[in-house]
Amino acid sequence: MRNQSRNEFLEEMLDRLGGHLDLPRSTTQEIEGHYKAVQEYLCGDDFFQSRDILIYPQGSMRLGTVNRGLPDEDVDLDFVLQVSGSTHNTEPLKLYDRVWRRLYENERYRPMLIKKKRCIQLTYKSNFHMDILPAISAKDTGQDTRILVPDRDLKDWTFSNPKGYADWFDRESKRIQRRYILEKAGAPTFSGDHEVEELPDPEPHSSKMPLKKSVRLIKRHRDVYFSEKPELKPISIVLTTLATQRYNGSIDVYESMAEIINGIDLWIRERGNNIPVVENPTDKEEEEHERENFADKWRKDPELYFEFRDYIFSLKEWWLSLPELSPSELVKELSDRFGELPVERVHKAYQEAKRKREHLGAPKVVSVNKPPQPWKKA
Repeated sequence: MRNQSRNEFLEEMLDRLGGHLDLPRSTTQEIEGHYKAVQEYLCGDDFFQSRDILIYPQGSMRLGTVNRGLPDEDVDLDFVLQVSGSTHNTEPLKLYDRVWRRLYENERYRPMLIKKKRCIQLTYKSNFHMDILPAISAKDTGQDTRILVPDRDLKDWTFSNPKGYADWFDRESKRIQRRYILEKAGAPTFSGDHEVEELPDPEPHSSKMPLKKSVRLIKRHRDVYFSEKPELKPISIVLTTLATQRYNGSIDVYESMAEIINGIDLWIRERGNNIPVVENPTDKEEEEHERENFADKWRKDPELYFEFRDYIFSLKEWWLSLPELSPSELVKELSDRFGELPVERVHKAYQEAKRKREHLGAPKVVSVNKPPQPWKKA
């Protein structure tokens, strides 16, 4: 098989593999039901009924980068419960405890509750958990999307900006060809002074921008790589931020991943053994003490950073070797890094589609020849 045919095979396998990461419709419907039930229960409390409330999703569900979980891993939904108030009349731990008490009063939710550093987690039996982030607005103006979040360790407020981050990610993912269309989230619903944003409509993998496809594949590769030491795996917001900042507009999944991985590798090497920060990109204009560092755990536990560094070095070496592999070798490598069952399924689907194309005499999908990229092997 010629190199061009090999590259076509690689690209189609990666794209089909990404499609396998989509959540089943039954799962998204179940998540939507839990989200609606929890927000309605919280808003029914006397404490919250007397205040303006804004509830909205954040994280991978909001960004469109959520993945079907591995067999022993949860799918997660993060949402913000933003309550009217200020630092003058709202104490951080009192707000956190108020949300906790309301959930604890419910016999169904009580055994599912777990206290986290900044959020409250509800764990469901169906490999799903929900992280609820209590918050107040960081500023009085409605133009600012920044929020203040209770930190149980610090016993104080910390800054965050999930809305601003999601808007930034959406803008960056649209920096390329207009043929990709991003579906918008459903319109918010209102109930008195309570505003609840619906979960974004499920976006099939085929409609996603190359950046989103790449982030999903990196996250899945990470999950498999750290499956035997999950406590050391880098968190998704760090990977997503670094990937987005180094994405340069490639259309192909392989090329997008290559420029992202190469960019992160260079970023690491420029810093030597220094522990870097990964700031929320929407905080550039803020005072340094108000900036959110997504990699704050690296300072507390440097082993987490060095594990991340070694992971990126390994990932780069492996990724750049893929175009040189034969189809059988590629299938084996993808199986080892992304899971045997999903790769087996997408390979079977690829072969069936290829047979149909040949039977019908349909034209093959041909990649456009491009000049060599700087990260490719000579």
